[in-house]
Amino acid sequence: MRKFIIHLFPMLLLATIIQAQEKKMQYFDKNLRQCSAEAFTYSRSIEKKSESLYEIHDNYANGMPILSGHLTSPALNFWENRTGHFIYYNAQKGKASEGEFVNGKRHGKWIYYVPGSDMLLKEVQYENGDVVSSKSFGGEGQWVQTLSEYEHGQVVSEKQFFRTGKLRKELFSNGDVMEYYPNGKEKRSANYKGGKLIVEQCFDLKGKDTECVQQASNKDVIMPTTTYDLNDFLGKTVHYPDIAMDRGITGKVIVQFVVMEDGSLAGILVLKGVSPSLDEEALRVVASMPAWQPGYEKNKPVRVYFNQPITFALE
Repeated sequence: MRKFIIHLFPMLLLATIIQAQEKKMQYFDKNLRQCSAEAFTYSRSIEKKSESLYEIHDNYANGMPILSGHLTSPALNFWENRTGHFIYYNAQKGKASEGEFVNGKRHGKWIYYVPGSDMLLKEVQYENGDVVSSKSFGGEGQWVQTLSEYEHGQVVSEKQFFRTGKLRKELFSNGDVMEYYPNGKEKRSANYKGGKLIVEQCFDLKGKDTECVQQASNKDVIMPTTTYDLNDFLGKTVHYPDIAMDRGITGKVIVQFVVMEDGSLAGILVLKGVSPSLDEEALRVVASMPAWQPGYEKNKPVRVYFNQPITFALE
């Protein structure tokens, strides 16, 4: 028995050494440039699982996770090599979003969570990196609030629901809008062109014509704002990815997110992308934003969707 143990130990030691050689650590400074392990802001571990599969983990210097997933290659331009299931984390150490990558692009269903909990904020359906539909959930994460269909990053149709599940509002690609009472009766029909109201008709609970009244005044609704200079923040925080710069890739990335009741940002996603590297940089920048001043409706903080364009240009 003693001879067997003596022979086995070197084999285990050799296996451990080989396994350690398959794991690679990379370190980055605040400008996303590779640096030494003595002074880094982000770390990345890449472990080889097979000839064409690598496991990746990004973390902050304090050990808090940023993302985890798999790559087809350990190359630095990992955005284009993402494959399979990925998880992104928020500042509360919980999941921010998770879903599948195919050929480096989001594909299929992605789930976005309410910060600090496992409650659903929204589900987004992707096709080759483009958003094709989404479901937004209420505060309890148990009822569908909005169903949206997209084309080229623009909403072409949308349905909103009451907590009971009954239809509240419909928006169509031709500019038509239909609104309903909780009992299902039609409340208002309207048509918009270029964001301007063209015609509308309103009904009372008995189905008779009635005067259309604006439901919320400017005093009732306050849009969310930053407590800092947003343009200054973007100018200091956005870093042009080397791979995009080398290839001369430019364009405008549209990032959508939700400003929560406490001013935190959630549901951060690319509504209209340019390239994997620029899209991910735009997501990183928005995720690093300090808290906003939340939106208010009738003096109560509410969740508000916000679209933020980030332009990448080379002089």
